[in-house]
Amino acid sequence: MGAGLVLGDFTGHGRIDIATANSWAYANSISILPGNGDGTFATQLTYAATLPWAITTGDLNGDGHPDLATSSAGGTVSVLLSECR
Repeated sequence: MGAGLVLGDFTGHGRIDIATANSWAYANSISILPGNGDGTFATQLTYAATLPWAITTGDLNGDGHPDLATSSAGGTVSVLLSECR
């Protein structure tokens, strides 16, 4: 089973969010838990990814916003570009 999480402002609201790779039970997804700014988190947002094993963040397309990338044990990569504007 893969595991991984990263922190960043993935929703563009100026607060820290948590992003996780969900490979357990073939979930095939990435979850983002938007931070409320008071130590709690809103309901998760879920996006499709192919058997994510590891997750990382960076500005992959040079737009100034953090994007997410996952890798799988099978050698695939999934990228979720930020839609923050």
